[in-house]
Amino acid sequence: MTPFKAVILVGGEATRLRPLTCNTPKIMIPVLNRPFFEHLVGYLKKHNVVDIILAVGKSAEQIQDYFGDGSKLGVRLTKLTKTQADYIGVPVEGPYKPEHYRY
Repeated sequence: MTPFKAVILVGGEATRLRPLTCNTPKIMIPVLNRPFFEHLVGYLKKHNVVDIILAVGKSAEQIQDYFGDGSKLGVRLTKLTKTQADYIGVPVEGPYKPEHYRY
């Protein structure tokens, strides 16, 4: 079976989840004693998604510190920050128009 890739948007302020997200990114909030993202990675891996790109906001360090490169979970994690997205020409803020994308 061919391995798949996924892009997960991990930005935003998460204001509706406060006070849980005052110092913790949404994907790091514990669910059954593990970060939510760890459950998501398990589900993706089960469906042969092994290359995961995280489009992250300001909390990239906490995510990177916990998950590293993803090898402990059996996947490859890549972090894409807004600065990197701007450099390669990927729009990370709206409005999105088809001419923004390179094919």
